[in-house]
Amino acid sequence: AGPVRVVLAGLTVNGTISASGTSELEIRDCVISGGEGDGIELGQDVHVVIDGCTVTGSNGGIVLWNRARATISNTTVSKNARGGIELWDETVATIRGCTVINHQLPGILMQNNANATIESCTLQANEYGVALSKSARATIKGCNITKNEIGVVCWDDSTVDINGSTVADNGAGFVLADSSQATLVGNEIKRNDQGIALFDPACTDTDQHFQGRVTGHSNVIPGPDDPDGNSMVAVCPTDLSFLTSEAGGKFDRHQ
Repeated sequence: AGPVRVVLAGLTVNGTISASGTSELEIRDCVISGGEGDGIELGQDVHVVIDGCTVTGSNGGIVLWNRARATISNTTVSKNARGGIELWDETVATIRGCTVINHQLPGILMQNNANATIESCTLQANEYGVALSKSARATIKGCNITKNEIGVVCWDDSTVDINGSTVADNGAGFVLADSSQATLVGNEIKRNDQGIALFDPACTDTDQHFQGRVTGHSNVIPGPDDPDGNSMVAVCPTDLSFLTSEAGGKFDRHQ
């Protein structure tokens, strides 16, 4: 027998939608709220399309694990206790046209080789807009990442490519730590306390040294004295100043 295909449309669920195994699932125009568990929890090779849904007031919003494959579009994820969207364990996701707001933990959390393309999304008023660790990889295009404690944070050996996005009014726009790698092209990084900062003794009170790589060009990153300036610093260290030039450059401590 082939994979089981299930379509859920127009439902209001007070609880959790959960599936695992080689099933195919469509969740369209549903409202999932108020359960003690996660709103949507999917794992073990499940393939899912989530479109036009609202996920709110759960523990975690949408949690995908163990090689899940997901397309999440036109969906609002808000006010969940643990966080918005969590991607674990080699999950691959495309997240497009979504709004992820008002979480005390990350809006989008990626760990353990998760891979995501995040396009045309609003990530607002979360602890972190997007947080990556443990070999996670994200491509972020045309997003608005605003009013988070940190817009984008990368730990361990995670990788992020971000282009054409606005990262504004956060505590820090970007924090890059450990051996993470970031490529930034054509972004507006403004009105944060810090535009881009490495987690390194040069920039903050830590014994950890940044051992990663930063490349990019054509970003707008105003300083404290500029209109829409980042109030404390545009980039730290100043070695990253090439990010605003058309020619761009590379800062490389990668071993």
